[in-house]
Amino acid sequence: MSKNTFFLIIVSVIALIMLGVGAYFYFFTDTLGGGIFSPSGTGTSGQGSGFSPFGKNDNTGNGSRSGENNQATGAGDTGVNGKEPVFTLKKLARSSVAGFIPQTIGSTTVVRYLEKEVGRVFDIDMSIPSSKTKITNTTIPKVYSAVFGKNGTDVLLRYLDDNSSIQTYHASIPVATSTEAITEGVPLKGTFLAENIRDVSVSPQNSRLFSLLSSGDSAVGVISEFNGSKKSQIFDSPFAEWLSSFPNEKTILLVTKPSFAITGSAYKLDSRSGSFQKIYGGAFGLTALLSPDEKNLLVSRIEGVFPVVGLYNIKDGKFMSMGLKTIADKCLWATNIIIYCGVPNTIPPANSGYPDAWYQGVVSFSDSIWKIDVEILSTELVSSISQVSKENVDAVNLSVDKNKDYLFFLNKRDSSLWSLRLQ
Repeated sequence: MSKNTFFLIIVSVIALIMLGVGAYFYFFTDTLGGGIFSPSGTGTSGQGSGFSPFGKNDNTGNGSRSGENNQATGAGDTGVNGKEPVFTLKKLARSSVAGFIPQTIGSTTVVRYLEKEVGRVFDIDMSIPSSKTKITNTTIPKVYSAVFGKNGTDVLLRYLDDNSSIQTYHASIPVATSTEAITEGVPLKGTFLAENIRDVSVSPQNSRLFSLLSSGDSAVGVISEFNGSKKSQIFDSPFAEWLSSFPNEKTILLVTKPSFAITGSAYKLDSRSGSFQKIYGGAFGLTALLSPDEKNLLVSRIEGVFPVVGLYNIKDGKFMSMGLKTIADKCLWATNIIIYCGVPNTIPPANSGYPDAWYQGVVSFSDSIWKIDVEILSTELVSSISQVSKENVDAVNLSVDKNKDYLFFLNKRDSSLWSLRLQ
């Protein structure tokens, strides 16, 4: 055997071995592990790309976990007792949704939602998510926001009238009693609240309402029952631009409207006494969410040119970055220690700055869902929803059902309604 022939045989054997190894990694390993990323790790992208014990990392955050693609395209677990298969990720409503509320009825999770274009209410039973039941038949066009009350039996519809005034309409949703009403839906009946309510938030039990109204260049805050009755003014401020939320039944969080160009502050407002206390401030582009037990504040602030989330411990006054680039308004406190967030896989530069460019719709994101565990200070990839769905999903209005079986959210791009099974 000549030296040239021997050399060619050796090269061919090595090439075959390398091809086999490459094929194994291509066909039998995940493209992105769903492991836990500690904020003290060495990730370079800010999206948890530095440490992933269960697989390779894609620095763009666009990887998918094994098994999710089939579930997103219609193949899921086998159905039980004639019910549909269980899907990990599902688009529940393709039409634009103004608002929704998850409900637990016995052992069943039902999500009730209101369509933007016609203002009609529908129910989806999560055991049969491909079918929907019409609940109301009243047409109210161009509703841009809907907030449901306790048990989903009443709703606030917000829209702009012909004079560009903000109208807020409280409507009760009667229970259908006749066969026709059950099939065709029931009419909405209600009353208008004050004009030009700038911001509304509802308590966790969906029974109390906090409204912010303009008074010249200042703002007035009113607490009331969900239908607007039993009103009591508990807040006034010479500054008119606020965002409100209820972390629990007693406390309201007020945050100055965010902008990259100004520093913001966050305050606690007692919904009974009206006492007002600053808890955080001095950050550019500030958005924030307070934990239900009021021990921690989830903060997003601008570091460099991008928004970064972290935890601020109110008792000791310490801030810890969680290594995720996102905006707090894309997050949810599911419990006192668990947070879910829509986290952009990449964040493009924006001439108008963050978070302004995102709020104004100049920039939209393609997200993955991440979980933050406050107790052990870690983050974990839950689902690469944009890659799994093969759609660009910019997750907002996150909510969980009572049993924490599902995470529900809207896609900010088109207001479609989605569900992600958590367990």
